[in-house]
Amino acid sequence: MNKTIEDLASRWLKRKPDGLSALESRVLQSTLERTTISKDTNKAVAFHQTFGDRLADTIARIGGSWSFILAFIGFLILWTAGNVWLLSSAAFDPYPFIFLNLVLSMVAALQAPVIMMAQNRQTERDRIDAAHDYRLISRPRSRSWRYTKSSTNCATARSSACETRSPGWPSR
Repeated sequence: MNKTIEDLASRWLKRKPDGLSALESRVLQSTLERTTISKDTNKAVAFHQTFGDRLADTIARIGGSWSFILAFIGFLILWTAGNVWLLSSAAFDPYPFIFLNLVLSMVAALQAPVIMMAQNRQTERDRIDAAHDYRLISRPRSRSWRYTKSSTNCATARSSACETRSPGWPSR
């Protein structure tokens, strides 16, 4: 029993093949060929990443971790304690901590855009994953629809001629 995309589109989706999206056509084609449509999306994304992308992701991963936050709090405590108590006579950044304020402003000014770049790339990864998940979900959904339709036909016909497998399923 040779099936074509046109047969599957009209039978399962109740549409003509020219009304199908490219994604729906790929799903039906993979169903006909009995091939998987899953792929490693992380590999596809990593292949297109530049050195700057990887660096931004690393900075965002480190900058958003508890270890960084705690280490930075420790640095701030050491800076203020060192300038107030230990180096009170020869403090390199006396009480209003103007130099510390400058350092914190520079860190924030550099870290914020880098984190936003990493978030934009994560959004793109999520889009790729969602499209991939949709392709994976589309096939079983079309199969379950087919089985439901065939069991409904068997129940309404109440005949012994109903097969245990769906008539739309290609025989091997």
